[in-house]
Amino acid sequence: MELVPLINNLSFLIVMTLAHYILMRRFKVGSHFYELISGSIFGFIVVLGMLNPIPVASVVFDGRSIVLFTGSFFMGVYPAFIMGIISIVARIFIGGPGVLMGILIIVEVLIMGLTARFFLFKSIRVRTIYNPGGFCLRID
Repeated sequence: MELVPLINNLSFLIVMTLAHYILMRRFKVGSHFYELISGSIFGFIVVLGMLNPIPVASVVFDGRSIVLFTGSFFMGVYPAFIMGIISIVARIFIGGPGVLMGILIIVEVLIMGLTARFFLFKSIRVRTIYNPGGFCLRID
């Protein structure tokens, strides 16, 4: 296993975190502009992750599902929609035999993130004991 793609993907996640932190400090959380920019940042990080996959034997992994799930889970419907559009368009342009499966995975992960958000953010008691990392491991 090569370390360069793994380091690239980790650096993309760090850049996404820093860009989102700067965005949270500059704009009102929950505004339409904030949601547009957040969805765009997460969407472009997903695209960068898809362009730098991690090859393991004959299988190729990328971090798209983790970013899509956490983005839809923590940010909501509008950023998830923007992330989904950016990711689907990029997956179509990348091409290959797995285009349909890639699009279905993108849609599935976004639905899972929004469903988890809907059910787990209803009560504070459930939200405090929930670990989203376990859910992310299940979808990858």
